[in-house]
Amino acid sequence: MEDSDSDSEDDSEDKSGRDLAECPTIRLIKEEEKRLRDPLKHSLIVKLLGKRIGYGFLCKKLYQIWKPKGVLKLIHLASTSFIRVAKMLIRTHRHDILVILEPRISGDKAVHVILKLGFDMHQIDDVVGFSSGIGILWDNVKVKLQVETTHSQFIHCKIQEGLTHSWSFTAIYENPRLDIRDDCWNTSQSILGPWYVAGDFNEIAMSNEKMGGTSCKLAIANLETRFKIASFKILGAKGPKYTWKGSNQGFYGHVFKRLDRALANSDWVSQFPQAVVKVLPRIKSDHNLLLVDTTGLINYSGQKPFRFEAIRITHKDISIFINAQWDHPLHITEKLNKIVDPLKR
Repeated sequence: MEDSDSDSEDDSEDKSGRDLAECPTIRLIKEEEKRLRDPLKHSLIVKLLGKRIGYGFLCKKLYQIWKPKGVLKLIHLASTSFIRVAKMLIRTHRHDILVILEPRISGDKAVHVILKLGFDMHQIDDVVGFSSGIGILWDNVKVKLQVETTHSQFIHCKIQEGLTHSWSFTAIYENPRLDIRDDCWNTSQSILGPWYVAGDFNEIAMSNEKMGGTSCKLAIANLETRFKIASFKILGAKGPKYTWKGSNQGFYGHVFKRLDRALANSDWVSQFPQAVVKVLPRIKSDHNLLLVDTTGLINYSGQKPFRFEAIRITHKDISIFINAQWDHPLHITEKLNKIVDPLKR
């Protein structure tokens, strides 16, 4: 059944490419499209059914073979889109530590990008495929972090707080396959003291953490069991309930899940009682971002709205100050600015 006519094969490849480009559930940048499509040409289905039928079928079914990305483009760490977005986030939230899941690059190329982002220390796991890899970047002046263990699904670190306090941090990206992800938790029994874990667990913990599609009670039970083994508490998060948006599933519509979360044991919660976890918007990704602040005082670089403190009225010179600014021959908005600006300091 395999086609022998080379022109027919070329036509089939072009047609398959058009099918892929027109597929409503996935959009790929050219480099990713080529890297995804090329291995399909040597698959068993193509050998059995021929290029016209087999290859065309696989291209149309890409959204079932790889993790769905909705209508968003896949971007990697070296893309200008990622660098621009990352710089914006760093300016806004002033991260001491930045965790990147599925970076899609490693080695010298990754180091080049990290330097652009302003971090002087990093650990990036070697990337294998398109749904793997994890990296952690940090400012060595602001935080004392030591990487202790690296794994394809996590990076485990020890963070020093002052001279007496330290705690463990694990950045995690669990494999979508249940049989592989269990290996991620084999070391949990050996970690003592305050421990904090955050990342993409690729599964929901409760049935109400999913909207659309079908449910999988086995996966939920599996996740609950692993959390109990490590004595973890799921930390509440401010912001959107769902952290991942899947592709359009036809009859079921879009699927939304809470795949990304933060966990901690009781020792860590006691050490950081004011800690805040915030779910930020999705930016060029099918996942929302997680922002974690151990102090509970999440700061933004943008200007805060002015609020007049009542205690200022008791100051002996407040009336003199306001009258002096109001007597200027200026527009009312300029007069208000002359009053407000000094009171912000």
